[in-house]
Amino acid sequence: MLCVARVDTLAGLDALELEWSELLARHPGANLFLSHAWMASWWRHFSRGRDLWILTVREGEQLLAIAPMQLGWRRYGGLPLRVLELVSNWHMSRGDLIVAEREADVFAALTGFWLRHRTEWDVVILDRVPLAAPTLPGLFAAMRAADAAPRSFFGGSLEEALTLRAVKRLGHTPVAGSFDEFLRRRSANFRRSLKRMSRGLAAVGRVGFTRHATPDEVDASMAQVFALERASWKGKGRSRDSALDDNQRFQADIARRLAPHGGFENRLLTLDGVPIAALHCLSWADVLYMIVTYYDPLYAEHSPGHALIATAFAEHWDTGRFRDIDFNGESEMIQRWSESAHVLGRLCLCSPTQRGRAVALLRSLRHRWRPPLEIEPIA
Repeated sequence: MLCVARVDTLAGLDALELEWSELLARHPGANLFLSHAWMASWWRHFSRGRDLWILTVREGEQLLAIAPMQLGWRRYGGLPLRVLELVSNWHMSRGDLIVAEREADVFAALTGFWLRHRTEWDVVILDRVPLAAPTLPGLFAAMRAADAAPRSFFGGSLEEALTLRAVKRLGHTPVAGSFDEFLRRRSANFRRSLKRMSRGLAAVGRVGFTRHATPDEVDASMAQVFALERASWKGKGRSRDSALDDNQRFQADIARRLAPHGGFENRLLTLDGVPIAALHCLSWADVLYMIVTYYDPLYAEHSPGHALIATAFAEHWDTGRFRDIDFNGESEMIQRWSESAHVLGRLCLCSPTQRGRAVALLRSLRHRWRPPLEIEPIA
């Protein structure tokens, strides 16, 4: 029999590190954002106003699965809701459960746990989960099976309470062939744009690129990265606030965790020795993650972010170390560098509380007017 337990403290999360890492190594959908280092850093800096709901699934002492979740308040159509969801914000482009074996049994056990605790939440949302993974279809089936109990539990039809939709495509680029071959696969306009950006920067000043990869180098370069981040926020009409401070503390924390293992580097683009753009590159297993670019808005017309990504692609592509280059976003710039996409989905289950029933009705009305994202095969 499988047993589901909740870990609700940071100390409890820290204590799971070894088991978590061993389980993730066996999980077919393992990625940086599911790592214990990322999750623990994230919770330390972004958990304000949330309750930790890390659910572990065990058979005896053996850990079979982890559901990294949080409970907090959100608004939907102006209605305040208690939402039980995967740990995430804009720093985490995707989420998932960590399951190494016995998926159907694990999904049934988690569904049973959520339903037994249904008075504690109004909506369960598993958002931005890759649809190529078994998680959402498996949980959808488990939840439908749980509806063998009286349908009055849901306050109406199951179709109103339970929805599964594709919501987003997230770009990435498989590393195949040489970097020159990759460029030849891009459009002629893409290649011309790169040359035009390069000429535009060279016309302004002496262009330089630096890579900071050792722990000391990463730590010393963070001040320059943060200065560019502040400039980027001002360029978007935003003033410094607590969100920026939390963001910088998180970046410094994840850098300290990953840099000693060769998993974090800062890249800077300079003009006449002065940094005008920065890029975080993180590596985990055999995937390179280009997390975020910052730039001085005075040089926006020259697209310095593209120039940094181009140098990182060129330097890492032919090393043989990586099978994929991944991005933590879906901007137009990222789309231009992507050759494939992860299709992400959302599973939503509404509870029989008054708020849960209200949001089920609102969602059903909304979806009648907004068709779901088409799901296409992933190349």
